[in-house]
Amino acid sequence: MSADWYYMKHRRLLGSIKVGPVSEQEVLQKIDSGEINPQTLLMSSKTRDHWVKMSEIGTAFKRWKDHHPTKRPA
Repeated sequence: MSADWYYMKHRRLLGSIKVGPVSEQEVLQKIDSGEINPQTLLMSSKTRDHWVKMSEIGTAFKRWKDHHPTKRPA
């Protein structure tokens, strides 16, 4: 997959900010580290340029469950 991805990052007191474009590999690394979680909004051409929760993207959510087996999505 070669789409450019964007994600929403929450900042205390300052609200959310759109981050990107980042590569799919970077998104996967951020999922592995927990920076992107099932509630994080993601967007790319693969989501038809709509914001969707990471938990609604099958491959991303599977990656989360594989790397965070004891954590449950909020």
